[in-house]
Amino acid sequence: MSKDYRESLSCTWVYRDAESPKGSPASSGGVTMPFDSGGAVRLVRDTADNSDEVAGREGPSELFPAAVTAEGTLKQTRARPDFCLFTMAYFFGQASSEASGSGAYKHTISPLADPDHPSFTLCRRHGSSVMKERFSHNLIKGFTLKLGDAWVGMEAEISGGGKRDVNYEKEIVAAASNATQLTLAANAVEGDTAADRLENVRLVRVKPDGGNAWTTVDVSSVSDATPAVLTITPPGSTSAVADYEVFYHPSEEAWCTPPATLDESPLRLVEAKLVLDGHFDGSTVTGGITLGGDMLSCEVRGENEIELVHVPDASGSLYASESWRTARSVGVKLSRRFRDIVRQAQLDANETMSLLLKIEGALIPDGGGARFGFDIVFPRVGVLDAPVSANEKVLAEEGDLRVLEDPTYGLGRVIGHNTVDGYL
Repeated sequence: MSKDYRESLSCTWVYRDAESPKGSPASSGGVTMPFDSGGAVRLVRDTADNSDEVAGREGPSELFPAAVTAEGTLKQTRARPDFCLFTMAYFFGQASSEASGSGAYKHTISPLADPDHPSFTLCRRHGSSVMKERFSHNLIKGFTLKLGDAWVGMEAEISGGGKRDVNYEKEIVAAASNATQLTLAANAVEGDTAADRLENVRLVRVKPDGGNAWTTVDVSSVSDATPAVLTITPPGSTSAVADYEVFYHPSEEAWCTPPATLDESPLRLVEAKLVLDGHFDGSTVTGGITLGGDMLSCEVRGENEIELVHVPDASGSLYASESWRTARSVGVKLSRRFRDIVRQAQLDANETMSLLLKIEGALIPDGGGARFGFDIVFPRVGVLDAPVSANEKVLAEEGDLRVLEDPTYGLGRVIGHNTVDGYL
């Protein structure tokens, strides 16, 4: 079967359980999640050249790999509860879960005081197995939760240490230029059938008979033995030994198989509501004013300043081995119809308020009345600015809110329900 490079055949899976220690790939709590097109994690390579050297030449002559990190964005325009809770758990840093009925779990997510945040493992299949890669030591650098025209959307920004595993190998096999077979050092080639194994040998090349030019070697079959034996058309005419470079996919490890997808419905705009000026008692919010149809848009934005550290640990590895949160901030962009002067008066008086964003979907079967979704509670929010403007010929207040630390309840918390038994 020929490998298909269409993006729609790609998939991404994450592990909900935190790595212990950081950089040690997690193997439990895996789930395949659907994401918008274009979202992925990639290596960021820090590579220097020697153009700054005075060495009797004008241009550079060498490249020096210095370090790697990872970065990327995952987005669901139609967000599922699992992705939202996963993102906020790793953003805020700590979560506790308890059963809620026989088929549901309640999750309480709160800010971690320790700057040493938990990390997670993420895997990606490109196309129909063109390539698979696993990234360890990933952290949520930021998130944006947005109430769109019809759906609740979630976007997660990832910053990672850059530790990466792949499902391919480049191996050098020494054999005669007129050889008819090549035997790998130790690996079998991935594939249950002869056609699959042949497809998984991507390229064999050699400079035969002591020549200087690469010659592509024709491979006619690949055995199912360990190590695999490749039958080839002899590229040369002499028995001179040459180094054959073999690019192939070895037998896949367990992490290369995507886990199952959780069956959850996306969250809709009509399932959300925003309440201001209520009272939070540590578990629930009472009272307050529900904006309802007066709310034109709402966006919650969280940012962690993540510092990735490369340390002199004598490992020779280019990826970062430590990470820290140096600062955290959360803000809310809120646009509402300008019907009264209450918020303007609060702004004049530098008054703070509470904010509850409640997003609830369908009832969870056997969930004791719990619904898929979550509450975001910020006990203390201040208004940075609230200019009056025109929004489609309607007067609107464009509120720029900053989440503040409450002396009793801190920055806030997220209380969610779904069928996952825990995060972190």
